[in-house]
Amino acid sequence: MAGEPTAPAASGVKRDTKAPGRRNLRRKTFIARALPHGVLIAFSAVILLPLLWLLRVALTDKLTAYKIPPEWVQPKLSNFVEIFTGYPFFDYFLNSVTVAVGATLCAL
Repeated sequence: MAGEPTAPAASGVKRDTKAPGRRNLRRKTFIARALPHGVLIAFSAVILLPLLWLLRVALTDKLTAYKIPPEWVQPKLSNFVEIFTGYPFFDYFLNSVTVAVGATLCAL
């Protein structure tokens, strides 16, 4: 068997010699379709990670918020309680709303 010539394909049908080229074309189209998704995921991470960091810092105490390396601890709402009870938050909020509405009306 070794050394014997191989018989041509049955019924005279030629083998498809373009199959490797088709695989390369499929690979190129997969890369062309996947690349934009990869870029969008990377940009989304660049935008979302600072927001997640901001949320992490808001839900921790002052000592834990600025530790290097950061520690991931149980979230606490004490910072928000302090804002609403220790400061006149609603007065500041009303002042901001008044300025925003006034500036909008002036622009119109």
